[in-house]
Amino acid sequence: SHNYLFGFDQGLFYQAVKSIVVDHKLTLIGIEGGGNGGLFQGPGWLYLLAIPFWLTNGDPYGGMVLMFLLSMGAVALSMWWVCRAYDERTGLMVGLMVAISPELVSQARFIWSPFPVTILTVMFLLFLYKVFDKKGVYLAGAVASLVTIYHFEVATFGTWLVANIPIVIYLLAKKLIKLKDVFVSAALALIIISPMILFDLRHNFLMARGIGRLLGGGNLEHKATWLFTKIMYINHWAIFRGSFDSAFIWGPKFMTLAYLLLLFGSFVYFWDKNVKLAQKRFLGYLIVTPYLLFIVFLFYRWPMWEWWILQLVVINCFLLGILLSYFWHRFKTGRIAASVLLIFFVGIHLQKTLNFYRVDYPDYGGVHKMKGKLDAFDAVYADARGKPFNLLVFTPPVYTYAYDYLSWWYGQKKYGYIPGKEMNGVFYLLIEPDPDKPWSYKGWLETAIVSGSIVETKELSSGFIIQKRLAN
Repeated sequence: SHNYLFGFDQGLFYQAVKSIVVDHKLTLIGIEGGGNGGLFQGPGWLYLLAIPFWLTNGDPYGGMVLMFLLSMGAVALSMWWVCRAYDERTGLMVGLMVAISPELVSQARFIWSPFPVTILTVMFLLFLYKVFDKKGVYLAGAVASLVTIYHFEVATFGTWLVANIPIVIYLLAKKLIKLKDVFVSAALALIIISPMILFDLRHNFLMARGIGRLLGGGNLEHKATWLFTKIMYINHWAIFRGSFDSAFIWGPKFMTLAYLLLLFGSFVYFWDKNVKLAQKRFLGYLIVTPYLLFIVFLFYRWPMWEWWILQLVVINCFLLGILLSYFWHRFKTGRIAASVLLIFFVGIHLQKTLNFYRVDYPDYGGVHKMKGKLDAFDAVYADARGKPFNLLVFTPPVYTYAYDYLSWWYGQKKYGYIPGKEMNGVFYLLIEPDPDKPWSYKGWLETAIVSGSIVETKELSSGFIIQKRLAN
């Protein structure tokens, strides 16, 4: 429909990519990642987004195509390597689970930096399976895939890296890898995160100090109180439960039953002597990883967000797909149960897909989607009638990244003119009302906009308010 969400984050991404491609300002870091100050994502996301930016001359729709290709790539790669490592039935089962996972479906329709974690997780699992199959040289590929996540979501990279330390110890103890494999992997990891290291050396160890503050829990005394710890534990537990729920279509009502069935199925799988040892080890990894990650997050005394553990959605899809295939092949009753579950999943997925086409596809989107924003720009330019003007924007997130970018890209592309940002001559106020506080823009008018006589005020069907003023 070419009518996609383009908000604060997308504007921030595209402003940064414009700086790289158009202004030729290369960067060693990406977008700030929080962490009580001093943490940044790697620059890989910006350089990746620069490819469709360059190919489409800055049209954000190129980013939508990129997200679609990454999502389809995750499905195809999952099917391909599971077919090779297991069999075609298992590959199709896993591919189907990845394809219809509600959480992963949304990733194909939204330009956001954490979403490439999905295909990187598939790559990590591919290489890790090889390691479990006594091919330790593939450890470097697994580590490279994991560390590359730093360029898209630093919180996922850091916590998953720590959670995998016991796995590396296990691999060494079982002699599935050699110390040489560990050293080669570590060297490769340092190369991948070298932009972060160079940035820190040039900026007085800004990120290192940020990590220190993060691990220390800050200077607030209430971080150590029992009540605050309990609140954080509840937050972490809810995020992990939500991650498991969002991986599948069965919904929260059946989540406990589904969890118990997966544990029971895994128990049967482990006791089957006909299953290859490498496959048992791999399934064991899929089971223990959420627990290891949760233990790591117990040491994090701040609220966490669901996109920090997006890899668990992929892991759960692999777990369910492998067990469905196993029971389909191993037991007659298992084939019946798997068939019923698959019919249920596919039926719900088709229902949701049809609903997308009926409701979401034709949805105008108001102030949030691209068409509403571009129509607002068209209205301003049409009123200006080719004469110079200034444009000031109010938006609830305060920062006007999305509108600044659209002024540069759309204004220049369609009208050949980029408006200024001064309260001089004829200037327009483009107001995006806050849906929670629709009156909040009035404070902006009373404080930030202190000059100019009002010529006209009108509200568009999208919800945008456009006010034309003439400087005094």
